[in-house]
Amino acid sequence: MGGQVSALPRDLGSGVGRILGDTYRRRLEASLRSFTTIDGSHTPLVRMVAYHLGFEDKKGARLAAYPGKLLRPSLLLFIYEVLGGEPEAALPAAVALELVHSFSLAHDDIQDRDEERHGRPTA
Repeated sequence: MGGQVSALPRDLGSGVGRILGDTYRRRLEASLRSFTTIDGSHTPLVRMVAYHLGFEDKKGARLAAYPGKLLRPSLLLFIYEVLGGEPEAALPAAVALELVHSFSLAHDDIQDRDEERHGRPTA
């Protein structure tokens, strides 16, 4: 077969991601930020994580909002809620999912020797 044909409109995925992200974004961002302020330390590893997640610029200045779509963790929280659970109970799993995804992107940058990701120098 020569490629997949989707019956869904092209922009449906981005619209769903935006709706889900808007619903759960505040909780996810707050939880993700907590990993960049561990015991108030600002070690090189914590700075690298904060930069890669988009919470800091390369000089260490805090940035306002998480630039990612948060589709994967939002989808996890949405499904958990649809199945009758409280999203707050699934928040640790959703954050872990986003951190693993973010790590996979950093690992990909290292493996491919990429110098930029989304217009910013790689971590």
